[in-house]
Amino acid sequence: MYQLNLIECNCLNILAFIAVAPVIPTVTAMAPLVYGNIVKTLATCVSSGFRPQTVSVKWILDNGTPETDPTPVVVENSTTNTYSLTSVYRSVVRREDNGKILTCEIKHKTVATPLSGSLQLNITCMLNFLFLP
Repeated sequence: MYQLNLIECNCLNILAFIAVAPVIPTVTAMAPLVYGNIVKTLATCVSSGFRPQTVSVKWILDNGTPETDPTPVVVENSTTNTYSLTSVYRSVVRREDNGKILTCEIKHKTVATPLSGSLQLNITCMLNFLFLP
């Protein structure tokens, strides 16, 4: 869907931008995901090629309660006059999250339903051995 937004107009020139939908987001896991009691970056979500700049991002773990990212990084590409975003999902890595599906959901005014990308979490366990003499 394209939407024409008139930005600036004078007697000689018209500058207009077309609203453009984002591409389906790509979700990438940080490796390795080792469980522990500290908050770590589990995954990143990247999408690009959209206009206007306003976009919202939610993370959903296994159809649970969506968590809104209040500060996704949105950057303008001055060559294409479009925007890209990067969102980071941070959480405590838990053993019970192994195999769960993590989804990044993007809402933008150019799409009727949110765009989403997902990945399956692969949580590993690090074993530390202490050998006594």
